[in-house]
Amino acid sequence: MIFLLFLFLSQGIFSQNTWNKYLLGDKNTYISFPNPPKENRKDLHTQLGVLPSHSLTFSPATSDPNFLYSGQWVAYPQNTFPADSTELISLTLHETIAALSENLKCKIVYESEVDDAQNMKIFRLEDVVSRQAVKGKIVIMEDQMITLTVYTTIEKSLNDSIDLFLHSLVRE
Repeated sequence: MIFLLFLFLSQGIFSQNTWNKYLLGDKNTYISFPNPPKENRKDLHTQLGVLPSHSLTFSPATSDPNFLYSGQWVAYPQNTFPADSTELISLTLHETIAALSENLKCKIVYESEVDDAQNMKIFRLEDVVSRQAVKGKIVIMEDQMITLTVYTTIEKSLNDSIDLFLHSLVRE
């Protein structure tokens, strides 16, 4: 009986660790998903010119506590965000979070800089009427903006898969 319990628990732990890395953008930036994501590439026409973008999204089965995992990458022209322009970078990150909040008709519950990471913020958005929540991470690295978001319900917004996804961003 103990062997069967161990086998069952080890399968649950193993299945949680089967996430794979996928390239986001074109600069050796990877994020992990529990299953292969859908990929979309398009050019964004802005006042700064044409900005290449790349997104990876995954909608899990209904048994998953999250509705959607999303990674967005946008390449800006070289020197758009000089390393010493911390105020500009912080303002850009905030304005991006505010625009996402407005587009989703959600309230910004928190927005915070990450202590051990430069040019990065974490955030949480909520809509109390629909009971939906969005948790995310946004970073500017070498004139690239990367936004990771997970869509879920307020009640399920503390699940481990969210943290696994948001902390999976790596440069290789």
